Amino acid sequence: MADYFISTDWGTSSLRLKLVDRNTGDELGAVTSDQGIKRTYFDWENNGGDRMKFYLEYLSSAIDRLQQKTHHDCSMIPIVLSGMASSSIGMLELPYATIPFDFDNDALISDHISLDSGQSLWLISGIATAKDVMRGEEVQVLGWHVNREVAKDCVLVLPGTHSKHISMKGSTMTDFKTYMTGEIFEMICQHSILKNDLISAPLDDHWEAFRQGVHDVQREALTHLLFSIRGRTLQGSLLQEETRAYLSGILIGSEFKSGFSEKVVLCAEAKFIDMYQRALEVLDISDIDLVEDVDKLVVEGQRAFLKSKVG
Repeated sequence: MADYFISTDWGTSSLRLKLVDRNTGDELGAVTSDQGIKRTYFDWENNGGDRMKFYLEYLSSAIDRLQQKTHHDCSMIPIVLSGMASSSIGMLELPYATIPFDFDNDALISDHISLDSGQSLWLISGIATAKDVMRGEEVQVLGWHVNREVAKDCVLVLPGTHSKHISMKGSTMTDFKTYMTGEIFEMICQHSILKNDLISAPLDDHWEAFRQGVHDVQREALTHLLFSIRGRTLQGSLLQEETRAYLSGILIGSEFKSGFSEKVVLCAEAKFIDMYQRALEVLDISDIDLVEDVDKLVVEGQRAFLKSKVG
């Protein structure tokens, strides 16, 4: 079996590939692009033809760039692919696994594809509840789980375009909820009546406005507070340079209105850490563990998945 694999995370808006040492998890090189699944799907709709072949051509091009960057022959190295590639707009739609899902005993749904070149591709599917879905985060949870010493009850918080709060009981995912925090922020800034009021300003200069937003949304309706940004700006009680900080506060704060009864494990990219930590502080939630290298969780999850399939 090859000593390496190509870790591939194909999300809605981006494509990330890494050449990884299977034995150590060390990364030998990486390439990224904005050729996400959504864009690829629209390209395929416009061009037609064999869907799988169309997606694989994009993937092959990215692997060529990875090979050039690492100076390593990637032609026969197995590919492990997670994210939106297994969705209804991906290369091949796979069904979801369902909760409760025990990461010690249950297997993620996947499909093994033998490419014409002889290269192996493992496509990993997601997990669903009766009213929610994830594709990609399940691999991050697996990567986090296989590297922790003790399986204790907690809530994993994964900020992003679609933030996830994932309830864990020991090794079992019992529930999760998705919050469209990042997407709503962008929609409001770009397309709403508030767009001319929301000017860019360094968040570090306006933490008090952020904290006020977190505080306010615990007591008032989110949709009312959104419009209040315009009213407050017009009347001068909220400065324009404070508006984005306040908006971030009410959107992130709205994720936490139900509170937490277990330890919070914040798995966050650097750009989210301060905001989410400060939001939790406003709510007096102090029992927090921090996992900063979220990208590493994808690699570790895929590495564990590959080991379960091929040893």
